[in-house]
Amino acid sequence: MVRDVLVGLGVPAGKIDLQKPAVTAGSGNNAEARRVEVKLVD
Repeated sequence: MVRDVLVGLGVPAGKIDLQKPAVTAGSGNNAEARRVEVKLVD
């Protein structure tokens, strides 16, 4: 889903590197648990 949005916005698929979170257990509400962190590298 995240990849599809980025490609739809014009990011070349070959430039996308999706990584799973290092820590998968945590606290907080469901919305916070489903957040996506994006780092842009030029």
